[in-house]
Amino acid sequence: MDTLTRIRAFIDVVEAEGFSAAARKTGRSKALLSKYVRELEDELGALLLNRTTRQFSMTEAGHTYYRSATEILKEIDSLADLVRENNTDLKGKLKVTVPRTFIDAEVGQSLIDFATAHPDLSLEIVAEDRFVDLVEEGFDLAIRITKLDDSALIAKKLSDFRIFACATPAFVAKYGPLIHPQELARVPFLVDTNSRSHNSVRFADPQGGTISVSVSGRSRSTARSPRCAPRAPASASP
Repeated sequence: MDTLTRIRAFIDVVEAEGFSAAARKTGRSKALLSKYVRELEDELGALLLNRTTRQFSMTEAGHTYYRSATEILKEIDSLADLVRENNTDLKGKLKVTVPRTFIDAEVGQSLIDFATAHPDLSLEIVAEDRFVDLVEEGFDLAIRITKLDDSALIAKKLSDFRIFACATPAFVAKYGPLIHPQELARVPFLVDTNSRSHNSVRFADPQGGTISVSVSGRSRSTARSPRCAPRAPASASP
């Protein structure tokens, strides 16, 4: 139990002039309040309250501690109120990393609308597809197309996002139409170097689950094209 909780219990007992009255006022049990005050006394190594069956009084140490403790709690409560008030008006700098495919989409416009709604906020948008280290590179927020691994970061799903495997008419004429995702293993593939699965591509299986395909190719790229028309029978999972 933290010290502030014990201090508040002590002040409640003093101001209610007894454990029973403080219990009724705070909704806590008399035994719990007594426990908190006893723990505070043990922590300080001093007796704060004189307890008898009929009388209640503070010791000299209790008077001194009460005067200082009430002032400290007032400062803490004022500080909390100040922080809450400042949180209503966003100020400072917000650094965001966003996939390039999202800049022309609704997400990009939403960020601009957000900045417009908060004129005291400086917004820096870094558009790139690579996975960044938010702490190391000083980012406050990342919007990413991925399957989230276990992480200490706070994350919220915005929406589903479909990624398609695409081919040009010339490519299809040379290698033939691809009927199943596994056929990608036999043709040159433009490898997405942003993918954490490296040379493995996952597709959503219409029957449920995923289909993992090992791909290879001499060409690699960090770019994803949002204008690619779907050619494969299934969409790759993020």
